[in-house]
Amino acid sequence: MTEMTSLWKKVENLVVVFQYRNEEHYRAFRKELDVMLNDSKVKLLDIIVTIPGEIKKEDLPPHRLIHFISPKDFNWLGKMKGDLLDSVFSKKYDLVINFGHDIPGLDKQLKKLKVKFHVGVNTSVKDVDIHVKCKGTDMHEMVSFAKQTLEKLSA
Repeated sequence: MTEMTSLWKKVENLVVVFQYRNEEHYRAFRKELDVMLNDSKVKLLDIIVTIPGEIKKEDLPPHRLIHFISPKDFNWLGKMKGDLLDSVFSKKYDLVINFGHDIPGLDKQLKKLKVKFHVGVNTSVKDVDIHVKCKGTDMHEMVSFAKQTLEKLSA
């Protein structure tokens, strides 16, 4: 009999979608994501952070793994302007973990990702393989809950 391996233990290529609320929330997210990834096999990571239209991308600390997206990056038809996420869409991923966003049009863009499994955490995003609901909204609780759930799922 073959032993089942958890989904989380097989993930090597990961995309995380996160909604920026404020600097403190963003730092907590980054810290918890680092903890989550410390004991993972993830080799390729891309992070899509959605920001409100009133925040300027230039005011946020740049990072090679983070793609800041705002409502201003979409036209009135919901199509993304320019090639902001082309580097993400050109790769294949094992998993997308979506912690939610509030940008119309991004769901349509995320459908273009070449991904094996898509998880939504406390989000209303429709096109995911599984929705997980964490009782708390604290970043530590949400990220830990997502990881624990992925460890229980068989790949």
